[in-house]
Amino acid sequence: MCQTIDRPESVIRKKSINRPESGIRHFPLMCFMLGSILILQANFITKSAASLDAASLDIPRLTAEDIVSPLEWTYPFAGHEFYRYKAKIDKKIKAYRSKLTNTQHCEMPLFKGEFGYELAGIVPWAYYKAQDCQMTTVGRPGTKYLYYFSKEHSIQKSQGNEPQRSSHRLPKDSPFGESPHFHNDKFPTSGWVPPPYKNFFKMTNLKLDKPLLIISNKYTMEWDDGPIN
Repeated sequence: MCQTIDRPESVIRKKSINRPESGIRHFPLMCFMLGSILILQANFITKSAASLDAASLDIPRLTAEDIVSPLEWTYPFAGHEFYRYKAKIDKKIKAYRSKLTNTQHCEMPLFKGEFGYELAGIVPWAYYKAQDCQMTTVGRPGTKYLYYFSKEHSIQKSQGNEPQRSSHRLPKDSPFGESPHFHNDKFPTSGWVPPPYKNFFKMTNLKLDKPLLIISNKYTMEWDDGPIN
């Protein structure tokens, strides 16, 4: 015979309460474990990059002159391909400089102005001069590969509170004159030859048969006026 048992209402209400799922209950522990895994992976990547066999890969260690300070965090993530390419370019520059036999020496002074003015107004001028002499150059951090064609290039950092770069006019005898402001139809016709960067720094395993296209999307107010350069 079946007997009907009246269950107290409080028990029914207690049974109907939604219990938290086990995943939610253990969420803090899961976060802790995930964070620990990520930290271990980051340490592994950093140690792996630091312990690269530079001899077997022909990879030189990067120096302070090679990397601008804000980008140093990318060092462990650059990958072997970058180091192989860098080593190849460094070797190519060394070979290029070893073939410079001109006995006449010349030099370019340090340019502390804006990077764009150096790239357009100083480097092609130096390359033009280097065709007839052994060029010695000096530049701010980040210019090491701009002057691959010089016999010797050194880096000069700013001292104290001096900025690395600031507003400077070009040397008086530069192909542009003193004014660094110019437009595409004002490039010099003499004393100015841009270095063949595309040919020198190209990767042989990549096919680059298209014209070089540079997009300059700078559009900013300057000197309380509209865009000028």
